[in-house]
Amino acid sequence: MCIRDRGEHYNKIATVAHTLSEVLECHHVTGQDSYMIKVIVSSMVHLEHVISQMRKYGETTTSIVLSSPVKGKMIAAGPSVRVGPVSYTHLRAHETPEHLVCRLLLEKKKKKN
Repeated sequence: MCIRDRGEHYNKIATVAHTLSEVLECHHVTGQDSYMIKVIVSSMVHLEHVISQMRKYGETTTSIVLSSPVKGKMIAAGPSVRVGPVSYTHLRAHETPEHLVCRLLLEKKKKKN
């Protein structure tokens, strides 16, 4: 969903998005919209509820993903992209919950061996 603020609620949108459990991502964007928000819902009724929560703070537009022909594509390294090794602390700072589970399982496996 995209939301275009009405001026007085500009800063409130990100705060509200952060509190809704259905919100997976919230991006501040350029163009006519103020924010692009990725949500996950269980039904159209559920989606309608989330939209009504956000509609209080601005005009919303909603798109539904039908398929994802390109998903999770990695960006090739270019001249401005750091290619060298990174520290363990740097990697941990960018760790997602899914990667955390994988790392913990690998560490558990190493301890058994």
